Amino acid sequence: MSNELVVIEPKNVLTLFTETDQLEEIIKQVEMEVATFEHDLSNDARRKKTASLARKVASTKTYLDGLGKDLVADWKAKSKAVDANRKMMRDRMDELRDKARKPLTDWEEEQKRIEEEKRLAEEAEKLRQQIEADHEIALLLNEKFDRELEEKRKAEEEAERQRKEAEEKARIERERQIAEEARIKAEQEAKEREERLERERQEAIQREEQAKRDAIAAEERRKAQEEENERQRKLAEEKAKRDAKEAAERARQAEIQRQHEEQERQRKEKEQREANKRHIGLIRKAAKESLMALNIDEQTAKDIVMAIHNGQIANVKINY
Repeated sequence: MSNELVVIEPKNVLTLFTETDQLEEIIKQVEMEVATFEHDLSNDARRKKTASLARKVASTKTYLDGLGKDLVADWKAKSKAVDANRKMMRDRMDELRDKARKPLTDWEEEQKRIEEEKRLAEEAEKLRQQIEADHEIALLLNEKFDRELEEKRKAEEEAERQRKEAEEKARIERERQIAEEARIKAEQEAKEREERLERERQEAIQREEQAKRDAIAAEERRKAQEEENERQRKLAEEKAKRDAKEAAERARQAEIQRQHEEQERQRKEKEQREANKRHIGLIRKAAKESLMALNIDEQTAKDIVMAIHNGQIANVKINY
């Protein structure tokens, strides 16, 4: 247990993990150890003390967690046994329930079988009666169907004759319309051909004139573009110079700011170190004076305080 920051009596473990205040008190005790520890990283021995503090905190966590784990292990074993016995009881009681009801269940199933056989017999009788009735109706319908079939055949023959007569008339009318449409179409195509040739001639003239105008405009645009390119190049050179100058100035200002912040950080760290030294010196002085009050000479009292500070006296430490 020498590597833990706290020690818990076995009789107090249950109370520790069921009353939050006690566990919170222990955590605060560890927090105080960490908060008041004086870190000195100037040499390997001092750095090992910082590492040792971290190991002690981790060991304390493992120690406390192990106490809680051992506490619930017995609870889990008992809970598992209770669950197993509950399952055995439920299974046995289910079997007894089914056994107690079996005569009634068998009787109910037999009644269902009798009712089903009765229902099937009634449906079979209804089906036989329906088949006999349908057969008589079918005989009557056959005679009616034969009469209607003959009447339908005669009507279809008359309709076919009238259809062929109408188709012949329609064919003659279609051929007349086709001939008329072909004549009109030929006249229209001739007229459209003449108009198309005239349009093409006019368009050729317009294209030639447009080509001349486009050539002139293209030359003007080329010259304008060259002038714009030169103007943009000069603007870009001027902007590049300005940007370089501004970037250099920003870099200089950033370096000044960085140096200022570094100086401020070093000043604050120095003030903090000096404050810590003054605080530690006051606590050591108070401890030394307390020992001197017990008739211990000043040098011995000072040596004892330093030995406690350096961890050379077991189970004794100074809270800063």
